[in-house]
Amino acid sequence: MRRTSSSKNKRPGNKNKKIKIVLIVVVLGYISSILISQQIEIEGRKQALAKIEEQIAQQQQVKEELEQKMELAGSPEYLEKIAREQLGFARPDEIIFYDATQKK
Repeated sequence: MRRTSSSKNKRPGNKNKKIKIVLIVVVLGYISSILISQQIEIEGRKQALAKIEEQIAQQQQVKEELEQKMELAGSPEYLEKIAREQLGFARPDEIIFYDATQKK
């Protein structure tokens, strides 16, 4: 008895190999899709972190400027500057000249 060529292709071992290969491809595809989605999420979070760090740096600069203004607030020079610029005050012996051509 001779086996025909069609009987060779129908061996159970050959079918199991195909199933294993298909399963491996499916598992690798699933793992790849998970890794890609995680990389996309990581990049998004990195960008968000960079924006937050930039905001922190800006707020620290504002804080330093406010601290400097607080230190100057009690000085006589600062009080005189505020009185002149915002309130229009002058010393008793000073004469204030206004520029009529300048519009406010």
